[in-house]
Amino acid sequence: MTTIKLLVLEALQKYGNKCLAVLKTALRVTKRYDSLGVKRPGDFDYRSVVEELNKQGIKYNPSMMLRILEREYGILETVSHTLTHRWYKFIDKIAVEEAIAEFEGYEKIENFEIALIKIQIAALNISNLQHSLESLLKKHKLNPEDIKAFKTIAFKDLPLVVKLLRKSQKYENELAIEIEILQNIMKLAMLVASKISSAIITESGALREISESSKESRIEAFKLKIFKE
Repeated sequence: MTTIKLLVLEALQKYGNKCLAVLKTALRVTKRYDSLGVKRPGDFDYRSVVEELNKQGIKYNPSMMLRILEREYGILETVSHTLTHRWYKFIDKIAVEEAIAEFEGYEKIENFEIALIKIQIAALNISNLQHSLESLLKKHKLNPEDIKAFKTIAFKDLPLVVKLLRKSQKYENELAIEIEILQNIMKLAMLVASKISSAIITESGALREISESSKESRIEAFKLKIFKE
């Protein structure tokens, strides 16, 4: 995301509909001039923005907002002005258009809980988590560092996965893909856990055999000692 886009989003968040109306109107004026092939010193002029706002039934003087967008945010730049007229240009027109589209997308969100779940799943960095689990699963034998890494996943990441999975299941139709992704993470984690458990059982069995063998050796040695005496 570009710096200008972030600045536009910040201005929109702070000043809301007034900022949105001024920027959209300035873009509309700019596009109209472009389509007519009008030669001018900048993208749009103050007077035309006022006229366009009036056509929309918006009785608002945009001078202060234009000044804020220029001086505080650096989104616009004055390229020509007199006592009665001023021309501006966008520093990055495409970034402004993208920011407006994104901002209006936020405004159209109907279910903020679903939006929050999607945001939290994205914050988990699922692809990285999946890669880590798959790498552990592919290893022939897990070393102490691998088990330590899995412990971190099990106690730090997986509780969040389960929590989000339970939330997501309330919206099975809207979050079907997200549910499948989270379930896959849990399946991978269970396979890694099973691999670790099998290794522990195998090692325990081997230790038991060594212990039994050692015990038998000690008994035989004791018998030989008795017979010698």
